[in-house]
Amino acid sequence: MKYIALPITLFQFGFYFEQIHSQQVVVRNLQHKATLKIPQQIHGDGGAVVWNPRNKVYYCTFLGATGCPMFMYDSGGNVSLQKAEIGLDCRALWYNAKQGCLEGSASEVEEYFSMGIDAGGTPQHIINEYTGHYNMFEMGMGSWVSGKDEVWYYSNRFVHRYKVRKDSEPVLFELEIDDHYFDVNAFAMVYTGFRGAEVGLYDYVKNRILLFSKRSGKLKRILNIDHLNSPRPSSAGFSFSNGKFWLYDNAERMWCGYE
Repeated sequence: MKYIALPITLFQFGFYFEQIHSQQVVVRNLQHKATLKIPQQIHGDGGAVVWNPRNKVYYCTFLGATGCPMFMYDSGGNVSLQKAEIGLDCRALWYNAKQGCLEGSASEVEEYFSMGIDAGGTPQHIINEYTGHYNMFEMGMGSWVSGKDEVWYYSNRFVHRYKVRKDSEPVLFELEIDDHYFDVNAFAMVYTGFRGAEVGLYDYVKNRILLFSKRSGKLKRILNIDHLNSPRPSSAGFSFSNGKFWLYDNAERMWCGYE
């Protein structure tokens, strides 16, 4: 029997290479690039770090802290607002570029809320509370997906996708996380926007971030934290904004940003 070797075009080779490569888990290290130091004593877990690209400022919130404080920083990490007591225990917070305001969910309200900001980016007051979701604050910290107008929560292997302005049941998809289930921060997830690696969970046992595909639920990237004294929050204290992954250090009262 004779075998005929058929030529493989560059297109076919590229396709096969992509198929093989897509099944591999990419591993790399993250470096400590930024710090947001809390200027006063706060008793509570880190909530979220939010970036406002219009005013180039960060906002950070806390869970269970008296007065529900929020702080604001410039792009270099300098405090530009000592403290604003917003009166809501935020479980999700994001900057809505279309509306030019902050929005989020909190344990005190059954719906979402909007918060006005002035021309300099300083938060003002709650301007609206609106229906459109089943508030899943008991799941932990939500993550904003701007292109879909959704908030995603992680709970017990599943990501729950909630439409912000529609009163509809969530859409769920499962992550293949059995090998890491007991090692991850169970109350916080992030949405990265990275194609094929959109969902991020923090593994506090091995000090790394696991990125999963929203389509397949498979683990696609492992990002090791290359920082000897990095915080390791096991509950909340994990966020993503301005291209950085943020971990909150309760002892030192600061957010550490990695990229």
